[in-house]
Amino acid sequence: MLPDDPNPSFAKVSEMLKPGNPIAVGHLDLIDIARAIVFFVGPATAKVTGEVFDISYGSTARSIA
Repeated sequence: MLPDDPNPSFAKVSEMLKPGNPIAVGHLDLIDIARAIVFFVGPATAKVTGEVFDISYGSTARSIA
């Protein structure tokens, strides 16, 4: 993702991705994914089947609209 950078890092890639997201976040935090998992395995979703929960901070919003 940063071919001209002699020392690419996760933080640099994350900063590069921020402008492309409606919510200025460049990467997914593990806690956000864990919260979605806890929600789906909990009682609130006992009758939910076949759903996809996109945890992308809105990055796919531009391609859907």
